[in-house]
Amino acid sequence: MSFIIKIIFISFFIFFLCGCPAKEKIVIEKIVPTRMGVGIKLSGPATIESICVKDGNRLIFQENIDQKLDTFLVDFTWEKGKSYIFEVKSANKTLISLSSPFDMPLAFEVAKDSLGKPRGEVDVAKINEWSKKLYEDVDVSASGKIGVAGFDQTVRVYDKRGRLIWKHKIPTGVAGCVKFSSTGDYLFAGEASPDGNLYCFCAKTGKLYWKYGAVKDVGASNETYYGHQPRICSIVCVGERVYASVVKTREDYITVGSRKVKCWPKKGIVCTFDLKTGKLLWKFPAKGVMDTAPLKVSVDANGKYLSFGGWGGSANGRIAQKYPENTLYLLNAVSGALIWSYSIPSVEKQGFQSVSIGSSCHISPNGKYAACCSSDGRFFLFDMAKSVEQKKPHLIYKKAISTPIKVSGIPV
Repeated sequence: MSFIIKIIFISFFIFFLCGCPAKEKIVIEKIVPTRMGVGIKLSGPATIESICVKDGNRLIFQENIDQKLDTFLVDFTWEKGKSYIFEVKSANKTLISLSSPFDMPLAFEVAKDSLGKPRGEVDVAKINEWSKKLYEDVDVSASGKIGVAGFDQTVRVYDKRGRLIWKHKIPTGVAGCVKFSSTGDYLFAGEASPDGNLYCFCAKTGKLYWKYGAVKDVGASNETYYGHQPRICSIVCVGERVYASVVKTREDYITVGSRKVKCWPKKGIVCTFDLKTGKLLWKFPAKGVMDTAPLKVSVDANGKYLSFGGWGGSANGRIAQKYPENTLYLLNAVSGALIWSYSIPSVEKQGFQSVSIGSSCHISPNGKYAACCSSDGRFFLFDMAKSVEQKKPHLIYKKAISTPIKVSGIPV
């Protein structure tokens, strides 16, 4: 017994002389270029006060963090072929590392978690009321009515318990979009069909008040495929007005060198109607059509401004356009007059010969800001007051949300 006590005493004495084990040394383990900047992985968690990025002796990025982390993202725009110095200041020391030259964005694991059964006080979501099969679009009124545009050529309205109130079968094509008026008294539905109709229904009974055939504006299609027929793409209701965008696409070919390349020319307009009567108040353009597709319109809550962006029609920059697809347009929502337009240049070094905006545009409800995203991953924010005053776009800032990468030579 005394022998065992001696062994324990000697072990404790050695531990006391040597001291506690040294803390693990924290180092920068990984620096990975990503689409949004750089991902940094430390060898262990540390309280990070700040991060600095330098290009040689020039400081190009600095951010205070003040968190205990082992993995984090640095949001700055790097250049291909360059190396950068990263200085991570922790509570105890500053970690410094020189990256290898960046070539292309790579995947970076920020966090991971195993999926399994929830533990503790966790509720699992259940569909305990009702569900319906949805094909194209849905909208909910202030009173809880649900409007559904069906791929099966049918517009339906349900109550909040899922009971069908009424339905309307359109003759041909598909129902593409639905929108309730702000009061919930009217339901508007758009179709893709030979006529390209915009319908106005009584939301309560399904009675058809009026309809407008957009085929008279964009022309008839010779194709049976509904995607190439006149289509109501977007509907917005503000006050006593309803705004809609119309698109028609066709398939064609252009000659590039010695080969034929498939393309999809567009025809598009933006229309405004009196909500109750269906009277056409204005069209943009006032004469003719655009050679791009206005997939979405956005209107502020006061009905002063309307914005939309172009989508397609240039065959990746090979066809000159009167209304370029890379452009954000701002209109006077009352008169339909163009206030300004903003063109986004393509990033040719990333492989893009053209960019589009499409559905990625929005005006804030108070009308103070307008924003859009381009198809190559950039975001743009505009000051509306200054833009309207100067009658030209006033850009607050632009930002690369993601950097395109090439897959088999194609930028994505």
